[in-house]
Amino acid sequence: MAPSIGQVSDNRHSPTAQPNPVTIAAWRAAVSDDSGKAFAELVHEDVVLEGSVFASPIAGREAVRNAMRQSSRLYDRLEFTCETQSTDRTYFEWEGAALGLPVWGVTAISLGTDGLISRVVLSHRPLAVVDRFAAALSASLAPR
Repeated sequence: MAPSIGQVSDNRHSPTAQPNPVTIAAWRAAVSDDSGKAFAELVHEDVVLEGSVFASPIAGREAVRNAMRQSSRLYDRLEFTCETQSTDRTYFEWEGAALGLPVWGVTAISLGTDGLISRVVLSHRPLAVVDRFAAALSASLAPR
């Protein structure tokens, strides 16, 4: 299970921790893979997705995969500009355009003790884009 906000996972300083597999290339491949296989190999089944564009956390691998894929359709352009890693965290900075407006932000990814992604936090900026993005995403994620 993912650590709660403010908690740190137990494996961040472990000398036996597995190498962190989450890179920009691995993340892009996992999100864009239509079969879901690459996502399943990288992400824990109980993953939690949180972010400035979501009304509440999204839990579970398939629900998170769907939210990420729906979200990616709203971008006109997305470019990752920086990647930072530790044994149990990966951070991506990115910029682009969504819904015709400039957008930028940070993705924070936490790994569980099993080496799989346990938590993803997306932070979008500026607020005007967050509001429009959240509304568009809410409509696409609404149960039908």
